[in-house]
Amino acid sequence: MCLAEAVLVMTSGQLAVGSLQGASEWIQLWVYRRERHFDLLVGSTATTNHPRPHRNIVSQGFETPQELVEALSSLDQIYKVRLQDVLNLPITLQYASPEGVDGLAKQLQQAGVYSKDSLERSAKVDLLQLEAQGLLDPPDSEEDLEVVSD
Repeated sequence: MCLAEAVLVMTSGQLAVGSLQGASEWIQLWVYRRERHFDLLVGSTATTNHPRPHRNIVSQGFETPQELVEALSSLDQIYKVRLQDVLNLPITLQYASPEGVDGLAKQLQQAGVYSKDSLERSAKVDLLQLEAQGLLDPPDSEEDLEVVSD
């Protein structure tokens, strides 16, 4: 099953997991279906000497599959991957607890997060939506990234 198909049939508690090779990094993608919304988590590890070895995204609160796909369309600005490749990404579906997904989100944030969520600790503030609306530009330098730790 591909990601585009999965988001249409996912039920609460299901986690879609997939990975793909970007231009200069390995990208892991998780989509978690909560009762009323989707969470999108993206982790990346540079495969070359990249100035930002970990550029991770934690975004929550996508109420419809269409909102989620709109956010996925912004990934090309961050990771240089085509939307079609992301939507056709083969995934596995499994069940996960909300606590497990929250733990994964915390790990991604500690490694280096590229998300407005980390700045305000708000599940509704979303970097990808802000970029899609032209309200936020991707960081130009490593100094523009926020690294979160407890």
